[in-house]
Amino acid sequence: MSNSTRGRGIGVVLVTIVIVLATVAIGLGSTAATASNAMGTAGADEVDIACTEGAGGGAVYVTDSGLAVTDNDSAANESYPTFPDDRTVTLGDGNTDSISFTAAGESSLRVEKRNGTLTCLVAVNATEHAITIAPNNASNVTVNGSLDAFAFDEIDFDADDETDLVTDANETVSVIVHDTGLDEGETVTVESLDSDAVDEDFDVDGEGDLSLDIPSGTHDLALSTASGGGGGGGLPPPPPDTGGDDDPASFELSDLELDTEELQIGETVTVTATVTNVGDETGSHDVKLAVDGETVADTSVTLTGGSSESVSLSTTLEETGTRELTVGGESVGTVTVTDPDDTDGSDATSPDGGDGGDADGEDGTDRGGIVFGLGAVIALLAVGGGVAIYLRQ
Repeated sequence: MSNSTRGRGIGVVLVTIVIVLATVAIGLGSTAATASNAMGTAGADEVDIACTEGAGGGAVYVTDSGLAVTDNDSAANESYPTFPDDRTVTLGDGNTDSISFTAAGESSLRVEKRNGTLTCLVAVNATEHAITIAPNNASNVTVNGSLDAFAFDEIDFDADDETDLVTDANETVSVIVHDTGLDEGETVTVESLDSDAVDEDFDVDGEGDLSLDIPSGTHDLALSTASGGGGGGGLPPPPPDTGGDDDPASFELSDLELDTEELQIGETVTVTATVTNVGDETGSHDVKLAVDGETVADTSVTLTGGSSESVSLSTTLEETGTRELTVGGESVGTVTVTDPDDTDGSDATSPDGGDGGDADGEDGTDRGGIVFGLGAVIALLAVGGGVAIYLRQ
């Protein structure tokens, strides 16, 4: 074979190898891009029970009140949390992922994920003391009860086909969505997207909060108003009011008073208030008593237009310290709760105004005489001993 023929053969082989390698490279690039797109889609943040799944662990932060928060979503370079008060811990440094947790007493939860508006929690123990969860850029909620898993996002009341809350509990739990931006009395439909277990209407209260009772089980819940198309049709809108210029029922609180400002553990404090219907129509109003933001008692009154009624609400306090009481969101004042067992008996005064001695006031004098006599005896013994030593020398 000539050298020229051999050269052409080698050239053909080299060109073939280059073409094959280029084809393989293009195929690999296309596969990688497809996989990348698929991963990006799968990694999108959604309110789903899957976002609460994790291996556990993480740093644990405990407030003075007894709230324990485990941050399984913490990063190595994340700053140490802050404690704005003795009941609150804030994770994050003020960015979009920052979130605060507040409870008045012993309670606990673990954070599995907090990303933007999405919050995913597990092992929520808020049976004895409710926990308020306040993401930096999402809806704030308060939970009362025990949940294996709880997740929520910024709630869109205009959509009835998007998951807003996910709950997994063995008992009925209470959830309050704060600052909904909706009007008092506006109806919100809560509906299960994965079953028929929940389909119920709830009304927004005077503070713009929405209180929900969610049954046990696992539920993907959508919250929507009638204007958003939720509730599976529901009732038709009421006919327009053509009956005159009467104002609807509206309620105001006044003359809020505490019956005491100091009490001991186990004692009861009572708050009185006057409820007035400043509207023209008859209506009902729920009056709620809260201690440090946690509702402890409530009562309902029905009043005709322009009428008033005095109501009383009581609660027994079992923890020492200063407690703030509010009725209908309005401050009534504070009470100081003390524990009688913590009082130092050495400073107690006798019934007749003495300093803790015998009832006839002579105990202090007798004790002083005894001390003086002992002092004299010791002094005489010392002098006698000194004289004896001197004589022996």
